[in-house]
Amino acid sequence: MRCLHAASGRVVIFGVLLLSGCAIFGGGEKTTIWFHEQVDDALPVTHRREVTVPISRLQISVSPRPTLTEKDLDAAEVVETSGGLAILLRFDSHGTNALDQMTTRGRGHYIVIFLNGDPLVAWLVDRRLSLGQFLLEANLTAYQTREIVKDLNKQAKKNKSW
Repeated sequence: MRCLHAASGRVVIFGVLLLSGCAIFGGGEKTTIWFHEQVDDALPVTHRREVTVPISRLQISVSPRPTLTEKDLDAAEVVETSGGLAILLRFDSHGTNALDQMTTRGRGHYIVIFLNGDPLVAWLVDRRLSLGQFLLEANLTAYQTREIVKDLNKQAKKNKSW
């Protein structure tokens, strides 16, 4: 009986590791990119999340739920800007609509972009973005930029195949 429990325990552990994408089995973490809208500081703590944006040290209250995620992407592309490499994000129809609405209602407020769960940059909404494209300029190395784009495109391709 003891051997049966030990064997079944190993099968469960193996299954959990396999499903979680453990690096031992070649899975690894996927890149996540989330767009959170700024919300009023007076909202209850359950309706906001306090974040500090790196580099600028800007402290912003954002919605705890993202308005856009990597699941809304059609494609990502590395582009050169005067400030260095950036990531051009192109959204699918749902993402295009959400970005349009977010930038229409959020003029004068911030959108905080999170990478893998951590705040990366904050963008002050100064115009409506209705074409479904967002230029992400962040303090990333060329290697990081290319790897993020590669992973986001891999995910976008999977999303389209469903």
